Amino acid sequence: MIDYEYIFKETIGYYFKDDFSLPPMDKIKVNTRMVVATTLDEYLVRLNKGFINVRIEERLERYLVELLKDEWFHQWAPVRWAYATRLLYNPEASDEDIRRALDIIIPLANEGYPNALNDLAYAYCYGIGFERSYEKAICLWVIASTKGQYHAQEALKQEYYLSRSKELSEELRLFLVRQVIRVLIRENNVRVTDSGPELDRLPLGIRTILKKLYSEHKRLCKAVEAKAHLRQANGLWYSVEDNPYNVGTKWKQGGN
Repeated sequence: MIDYEYIFKETIGYYFKDDFSLPPMDKIKVNTRMVVATTLDEYLVRLNKGFINVRIEERLERYLVELLKDEWFHQWAPVRWAYATRLLYNPEASDEDIRRALDIIIPLANEGYPNALNDLAYAYCYGIGFERSYEKAICLWVIASTKGQYHAQEALKQEYYLSRSKELSEELRLFLVRQVIRVLIRENNVRVTDSGPELDRLPLGIRTILKKLYSEHKRLCKAVEAKAHLRQANGLWYSVEDNPYNVGTKWKQGGN
């Protein structure tokens, strides 16, 4: 069972903050540095040492899948994930394969493991093992991204430019925009002072993108704040579940 209450609490508790720093939210300690493994032993050792962004040479992939079928390796959570993710992304996976993969991925996601959160987002985005929910996918990608998961960060940057992301609720669009800003600030080593980030020394292209993001972020903050006031006012007349401005209830139901 997916712990939506935990995931949503992590989301709301952090993403309405105005700063653009990345928080330490992991229950599982991770190392976000990108590394390449040239042998199977090296790959498994790096996973067990907490590296979450490990690339393995393509020629080793087929050997890895065969190796990880041995359940002896599944005593380590990161290795269980390595097995599950290859089942999940296999285009020829059976329904049984998908169920087996999610049985491994969901508990790891509940513990805050970044790679599992990213996989769960992928599953929701494309309706693999679940009813498709773009909103839940975005929330999960945002959380995985804050934990340094490279593919989640890339997914958010891509989704920002897709027209479907503009159909998100203003609350979820704010989550997306704010995290894309954080990712770009970190990737481009932007110095952030009390008066804001220093953009003048950036190349024109990335400077233009960040200025556009900041402008949208400011607009969304005002819109979400206005909705919060409406939510408080309507709370006098509605229960928490029935309040049409309760974003938490709507998100857990998969609403817009």
